Amino acid sequence: YNRLWLVLFNFFGLWGAKRASKIIVPTHYAAERVATCYQLPFHKIEVVYEAPKITLDQLELLKEVDPSLLLINGKYILHVGTFDKRKNIPFLIKAFKELVHQGYDDIQLVLVGSSNKKMNSDATNEIQAIADDPVLKDKIILTGYLDRGNLLSMYQNAFVYVFPSVNEGFGLPILEAFKFQLPLLIANNSCMPEVAGDAAIAFDPYHVEDLVDQLKRIMEDESLRKDLIQKGNARLQEFNWKKSCDQLLEIFKQAFLS
Repeated sequence: YNRLWLVLFNFFGLWGAKRASKIIVPTHYAAERVATCYQLPFHKIEVVYEAPKITLDQLELLKEVDPSLLLINGKYILHVGTFDKRKNIPFLIKAFKELVHQGYDDIQLVLVGSSNKKMNSDATNEIQAIADDPVLKDKIILTGYLDRGNLLSMYQNAFVYVFPSVNEGFGLPILEAFKFQLPLLIANNSCMPEVAGDAAIAFDPYHVEDLVDQLKRIMEDESLRKDLIQKGNARLQEFNWKKSCDQLLEIFKQAFLS
């Protein structure tokens, strides 16, 4: 991160956290990191899970999809997120290239997102350089930023969602993949196993062959895909904004009375 930003965040953020009656975080992983890194008492930290951004009203936006995106034919692996270094997208592209090299050339990789415009953490140049490999010509699609309707279309038509990040505080794409009944592969770190539960297959985000092996399993085993989708549907029920709001209201009451 930018050095000045870190100074400001640590000064104001830590000052505020020490004075606060309660500190709200989105996962138990985040709670542990906040308590450990800032030496803040666990009893002040409350975990309130987030929920999918997608609502039934937003699904109506699928009626207004960019026709050019409908030209993506056949199966594709989906990833959604800014081109941030921690998102580990070059790793995903390398695994995809190895998958193609091993004969799985009937699938594409769709990367939805763009540069985060931050000098210290942007990976756009590296992503573009790897994606320009002649072996991957016409197999990797960089959509850039998409509005909500077109983004939902990408989720709706994907074959599998892959989340290779090396650090997340919550990982909303996990829930959005569940919402669209996509088989899900996640990195085995930070909060992702906590959020996904048993509804995803985990892989080592530093070991290309591990992700390739898991992708091959997903592509070859229809019963595995169906099992993951079923588990994803069940897991999704644990996350809703009504439940989150009720928890927040109770925390606010406790803070007011303390």
